[in-house]
Amino acid sequence: MKSLKKLIVPLALLVVALVAFLIARGIAKNDEKNYPPETEAADTKISLIEFSADLVSRVSYVSDLGEVSVDKDGEKYSLTSDNGFPLDQTKAETLVSDALGLSASGKISPTGTDDEYGLENPAKKVVITLKNGGKTTVEIGDYNPYSDIWYARIDGGGGIYLLSTDVTEDFELSLDDLIAHEKFTVPPSGRTSVKTVTLDFTSSDGTVFTYVPAVPEVTDDDGNVTSEAVPDGFTIKTGEGETLSGDEATEKGNAVYAELTGIDLTSWYAYNVTDAGELSKYGLSDDAPFCRATIVYTETVTVAADDSSSSVTREVEKSTGLLIGSVVTENAGEDDPETEGEADRFVRIAGGKIVYAVPESELEAILSLS
Repeated sequence: MKSLKKLIVPLALLVVALVAFLIARGIAKNDEKNYPPETEAADTKISLIEFSADLVSRVSYVSDLGEVSVDKDGEKYSLTSDNGFPLDQTKAETLVSDALGLSASGKISPTGTDDEYGLENPAKKVVITLKNGGKTTVEIGDYNPYSDIWYARIDGGGGIYLLSTDVTEDFELSLDDLIAHEKFTVPPSGRTSVKTVTLDFTSSDGTVFTYVPAVPEVTDDDGNVTSEAVPDGFTIKTGEGETLSGDEATEKGNAVYAELTGIDLTSWYAYNVTDAGELSKYGLSDDAPFCRATIVYTETVTVAADDSSSSVTREVEKSTGLLIGSVVTENAGEDDPETEGEADRFVRIAGGKIVYAVPESELEAILSLS
């Protein structure tokens, strides 16, 4: 009897394992049925588009991020819905090039319905419009995770093309990816070329940070130190006329300079903002911004000599500025619980047309002096 019990236990375990295996196999097979079979990928790529860029007038695409349409006029590109949008010309050119370079790794004959391939109502689409009015539409359906490909079809044709993931990623771009950001000029030689950093607030007189270069150690002929080395730093002249120096002034100067030169201008709020009345809504009007930050620096340039026979180097004074405006209150702490209670500030490069939103936490040293 004992030997029989010993035999029953392993047999029971074997039955359980077999049942589990059959269930898992059945689930896998049912899962695989959701993805139609495909032929083996070709060794060479299959080009989907057969015409050149000079024939194209527009490229449009629909992705998970929405719809974007770009017009092409020679070497100039513009957003179809708004030709005033500051479209990055290089990215637009690449977009058109990617559309014309669409290729597949293979082609199959459909064995099921359009719905099985995600092509009944495709969520992704690339449309190329020609100058003569002709159009080519590439519809992109479902993704097959087993083969790492997307099913696609051209102009509703019968064949199904197999697109790799890197091909479809070229069209996962929103306006945030295509905008031509304005660049804030940073002193090319760094802090040592700075003369002054000025913060002018509407609520108070300006605070001026003056850069003080380092002073080297001085010794006499016998090697005795007659004057200690002094590190570089900043002095501060407050709006009340008080002058501060030393470690505290240098620490504040460094912090303000670091915030200005390291500012992240990528989160744009509005573009082509030039009207004084509209700028004032953001606290960014040229005559009365909440804060005007100005860095004056020197730069060595090479220019032609007066007689044009040779070139000479000269040190010229330049400036770069940033306007900090009012608080963006409607989205404070909206997306991130950790930033609840924090707010953004509207920011614009002096002379710029794009209004950006920058977290106040990234302007802490500057705002502490208002």
